[in-house]
Amino acid sequence: MSLLLAFEQGHIKTPYGDERSRKYTNTLEQELNRFGMQKDGKLESVGVHDDLAMSIALANWASKEFKGSVMLLDDYMPGFDEWFKGERDELFVP
Repeated sequence: MSLLLAFEQGHIKTPYGDERSRKYTNTLEQELNRFGMQKDGKLESVGVHDDLAMSIALANWASKEFKGSVMLLDDYMPGFDEWFKGERDELFVP
């Protein structure tokens, strides 16, 4: 499934609840909008930064390539969600 289709079908959702998440989503949208198709058919970034866009594309690919073998970080790293949200200063790694 293409990245565009994954967004359109709701398989990928971006946060938009607080200022931090809105900034992230806006930055991701800008990066995704800077990709274009070259004459030789290759997709290429025409912007300076494409880290977020590439990470989303790789995660989308990996979710299909490794379907069934993906694990939740919370199962192995208790409190990961709180740390990621900035509600916790330290992350305990067993």
